[in-house]
Amino acid sequence: MAVAVLAALLLALVAAQKPAEAAFPGKNGKIAFVGDGGIWTMNQDGSDKTRLTDSGSDYLPAWSPDGTKIAFHRNQTGMSEIWT
Repeated sequence: MAVAVLAALLLALVAAQKPAEAAFPGKNGKIAFVGDGGIWTMNQDGSDKTRLTDSGSDYLPAWSPDGTKIAFHRNQTGMSEIWT
């Protein structure tokens, strides 16, 4: 019984986790991702982590085709807007 309760609690905890949001690496090799209340970039090996935004309402980053810009959704007013 205790194992079943523990398993149910663990399953509930995992289900409550927000999925990660990241973009495939751009032409510059960097990964764009959402974390710690903003959008960040980093190298594929995890080095050179750089914060780009500090709004908790930014999500779904995507690199431009040439790899020089990141487009993302921002929802501060209840309506989603696309920013670069």
